[in-house]
Amino acid sequence: MALRLVEDIDATGLLLLTLLCVIVEATMHWYQTRGERPGPKELRLQKEHAALAATAKKLNSVDMFVEHSKVLRQMNTLKKQEQTHAMMRMQQATVSPLAKFVQPVCLAVLVVVYWSTPLVAFPSGYLMPLERLLAMPFFPAGVISAGGWWCLCRRVLGKVLV
Repeated sequence: MALRLVEDIDATGLLLLTLLCVIVEATMHWYQTRGERPGPKELRLQKEHAALAATAKKLNSVDMFVEHSKVLRQMNTLKKQEQTHAMMRMQQATVSPLAKFVQPVCLAVLVVVYWSTPLVAFPSGYLMPLERLLAMPFFPAGVISAGGWWCLCRRVLGKVLV
């Protein structure tokens, strides 16, 4: 008699939870990292600053003091503008403190919805080191619950999206 690997499976539930987890994780990743890169105005100012710095480096500060001072003032003005744009970008990209509650609320809702429905049932002892974690909250050993699957998907997506 052959040993059956999977005793019971809810494929639609697995697919639905996986897609929901991917959507939620990708949205949260985008929301939390949306203001990290400088915008086009900042990049333009950085290029102008670099060009002025190269010009200032070529000028002799003793012989061409007036021109050198003028270039330095322009560089300082550009740097202040760049910092102003960066501060505005960072202020607009602040993450709401409520964002940290999205994942736990999703997990709690899924546990309530799938309270009595295991997603996958393996023979007991087949998932040995992790079977109690994947069976959370109250399923028997060898069962993957919605909460366990959600945590597993989040862990994998956390490694992929970084």
